[in-house]
Amino acid sequence: MGISGAGDTPWLAQAVEEARRRAEHVAPDDWSEAACRVRQEALDVEEWERRRRGRAVRLWVVHLKVRAAALDVDDARFRLAGYLRHPYHRSGNVPALYSTTGPVACTERAVLGDRDRLVRDYPRPALLCRDDRTPYGAFERAHVADYAAALTAGSRRAAGTPAPRREPVAPLPGGVRLSFWRVRHRVLVLAGPGEAPERAEELASTIVDSEGWPAATVVGIEPDDGHRSPLDGHWVHPVAGVGPFAADALWDDYDAAEHDAGDPAALAAVLDRAARALRGAFDVDAHADSAPPRASEACPAALRHAAEQAHHRAVGTSASELRDLASAADELAGRLADDDREDDAERLRRQAAVYRRLSEP
Repeated sequence: MGISGAGDTPWLAQAVEEARRRAEHVAPDDWSEAACRVRQEALDVEEWERRRRGRAVRLWVVHLKVRAAALDVDDARFRLAGYLRHPYHRSGNVPALYSTTGPVACTERAVLGDRDRLVRDYPRPALLCRDDRTPYGAFERAHVADYAAALTAGSRRAAGTPAPRREPVAPLPGGVRLSFWRVRHRVLVLAGPGEAPERAEELASTIVDSEGWPAATVVGIEPDDGHRSPLDGHWVHPVAGVGPFAADALWDDYDAAEHDAGDPAALAAVLDRAARALRGAFDVDAHADSAPPRASEACPAALRHAAEQAHHRAVGTSASELRDLASAADELAGRLADDDREDDAERLRRQAAVYRRLSEP
């Protein structure tokens, strides 16, 4: 697969021109659903071009593999597909910029040579309360505290300063058997010519083991220059698959990384912010979970995950921006409901409710 990082490809230029031409051909008094889609596509492309400012930048998809030990599949899901061990961009934790598959069980052969490290990586304090899996309880809190400390250690290592000293790892308690699991992250990132490999490695380095060393492996990098529409054959700009809010986060991330991709000091700052954001997000969610029944009613796992994503995205966001996010989520939920995608719409409504609650003083 090519990872040259070349900038303005013919496909991207064609997508921009076709979006503009299609919008020009829409009659001013045509407000049909198809016409509105054409206008919105053109608006999104124009905003992308405004943020690009003529720079030779492409959208890339980075595939990361992460492994960890766990007691069972639920424990693996929390350690690998929840609050912990996910990539951080320069713009922070933006769940819209990555998706996670799994967790999938690994065979003993698959972790051969890495087994001891994965066992050492499991936080022993969590094992002391392993029989109590209450959401946001001592078990989850032990995992969060350990990983926040690991991110801090990674920050210190990247900055070239001594990492905080940690206690020696105790043997596993009697009767405890750990299994091994992996997930894959599909991560979106912008990169200029030749920058894609550095940006991918930096994202991988934001996922660390208990000692702060990088714990993710880059297993693939590929450009996303859009696709041909199956409806009318025009070339669709990649922003159509990203969405306007994720596009803003991508450009915020690239603007911060444009001149120092892969720089150790920049990575140290990202890891330090990640440690603080992790503690903050978990505390906010724990507080919401202990609120009166209206705010913490039982919900399916998919709705809880949607709420977690909203909490993660809300970190460092102003009240006015949160209200904008809530309005946008409600609007999109209405469109999905009209398309008989009620499950997706309900997840967006849950996120809108989280944004509104967090925007209140």
